[in-house]
Amino acid sequence: MADSSGRFRRIFRRAKALWLPKGRGRPSISEDVVELILDMKRSNWSWGALRISQELLLLGIHVHKKTVKRILLENGMVPPKTRITPPTWTAFLKAHKDLWALDFTCVFDIQGVQVFILAVVNLQTRQLVAINATLNPDRHWITQQICNAEMSRYKLPSGLIADNDGVFGKWMEHDFLRYFDIVVRRAPPGQPLYQKWFNGICERFHRSLKSEVLNRVVPLDVAGIRRLSICYQEYFNG
Repeated sequence: MADSSGRFRRIFRRAKALWLPKGRGRPSISEDVVELILDMKRSNWSWGALRISQELLLLGIHVHKKTVKRILLENGMVPPKTRITPPTWTAFLKAHKDLWALDFTCVFDIQGVQVFILAVVNLQTRQLVAINATLNPDRHWITQQICNAEMSRYKLPSGLIADNDGVFGKWMEHDFLRYFDIVVRRAPPGQPLYQKWFNGICERFHRSLKSEVLNRVVPLDVAGIRRLSICYQEYFNG
C-alpha cells in the first residue's frame, strides 16, 4: 500500500510540472539599479562585475555578479583586462638579451642549520654565471658574488632580475648601479604567481640542483654544499 501511495505522489508531481504554469521567477532588475550599475562602471573603469556586485550589497541591493556582467555587456562595457599579460616568447627573449637573473634557495645541513645558495644565470645563454653558499647572505656577500663573476671574465650585463625577497633590500638598486652600472629590475610586489614567471629560469635551476644533487646526498655543512654546487656548475655549463 505504501509503495503504491508513493508511486501515485510521483506521478502527480510529474503531471503538475507538465500542466501547471510555472512561477514568475526572479523579479527583473529595475531601471534605477541598472543605471546605478552603469554609473559605477563609468566612474570606476577598473571595477569588474564582482566588485560592483559587492558595492551594491553594501547599499542593501542584492544583484548577482553574473547579472551585473550581463548588464555591462548589453551596454557595451566589456570586462577590464587582467592586470598581468605575459608577452610572447619572441618579445621576452628580445628584451632579455643582456640580462642576468639571481635568486636564493635554501637547504638544511646534517645539523639542521639553514644554508642559503645563490645562483646567477645568464638569461641569453642559460649559463650559470655564479653559484655559492653561505649562512649569512648579507649586502656585502651578495655584492662580492657579482665581483667574483666579473673577475671570472664574465661580461657584466646591463640589467639584473631579482625578486622582492627581504634579503634583496633597496640597497641593490643603488649599489649595483654605482659599482657595476647594472640596473636592477624587480617583479611587481604582491603578485607571487607573476614573480615565479618573472624569474622562472632561476626557479627552474634550483629545482634541478635539488633533484639532481642535494636530494641525493646528506649535506654535512656549508663548505660541503658549496663544493657540490660548484661541481654542479661545471656539469651544468658543460
